[in-house]
Amino acid sequence: MECLDSIFITTLFTSDSSTIMRYADEGETTELCKWTVDLASLPSFRTNAATHAGGFYTGKFIPGLVNMDYLAS
Repeated sequence: MECLDSIFITTLFTSDSSTIMRYADEGETTELCKWTVDLASLPSFRTNAATHAGGFYTGKFIPGLVNMDYLAS
């Protein structure tokens, strides 16, 4: 079974500014990386996709970022 609408892509940006920016066009930013997740790899997502023919709501999906410098200290 093919799961449609299961892939989400996030682009992470970095900046030398101490200002928190919500949008990439708010200041000098540099693209750091693209992060892709395919929720179809999760068993619960595949089960819901197979049992809800008209689609279903995935709830909140929050990508978690870890500050590696913080973990190293």
